[in-house]
Amino acid sequence: MSIRHYATAYVSTAAVFLVLDAIWLGTMADRLYRPAMGAIMLERFALAPAAAFYLIYIALKIICGVVAI
Repeated sequence: MSIRHYATAYVSTAAVFLVLDAIWLGTMADRLYRPAMGAIMLERFALAPAAAFYLIYIALKIICGVVAI
């Protein structure tokens, strides 16, 4: 497999995952997470930890899903 194949898989997965996650968190965070977690939730979005999580999570999905096949 080529780098282009991996890059296409990564970008496609990232686009779908980020859209779905943005919809989920945008509609459900205050309803589900804030009542359960209360004071430990930040008031505003923290970009650096979220970016690190998404970069690593999506890379692992590609490694386990595309490379393993």
